[in-house]
Amino acid sequence: MFNNKKKQEAAQLDAAVAALLAEMLMYGPECPEFQTRLEQMEKVNKVRMTRSVLKSLNSDTLLIVGGNLLGILIIVGYEQRGVVTTAAKNFLLKTK
Repeated sequence: MFNNKKKQEAAQLDAAVAALLAEMLMYGPECPEFQTRLEQMEKVNKVRMTRSVLKSLNSDTLLIVGGNLLGILIIVGYEQRGVVTTAAKNFLLKTK
């Protein structure tokens, strides 16, 4: 259901871009209507870019990074209590 909503939003944004492009083709670049459509196109593209950036963040990646940071903090805390050579980077999980 949540994934379907994202697809609908993407389809709506694509439809808005197509409609704006069709309207822009009717006007010449010197018309004020063209400039307003161009500003609207920039706003729609900003929304599309923020959606694509948020989509690129995967929850699995965030969990791996959080786990790595927690492990490093535990090891550094342990090292501060006694003299131990650093081994924090050996415990990092490799991201895929």
